[in-house]
Amino acid sequence: MTATQARRSLIPFLVAALAALAGLVLTAPPAQAATSQFRGMNWAVLGDNFSTGPPLSCRA
Repeated sequence: MTATQARRSLIPFLVAALAALAGLVLTAPPAQAATSQFRGMNWAVLGDNFSTGPPLSCRA
């Protein structure tokens, strides 16, 4: 079997694999997230990894 014949024999397999993947993507349900418990609060503690100065990478 030559290289060209080997590639030609792989084409139906690749087409079938791509069709299967496309079928999975098209039939998957939409993603949903239960975010009703989040109220937009600021959970940061004052002084906890917070600085009003320049970033550490800019300090001399």
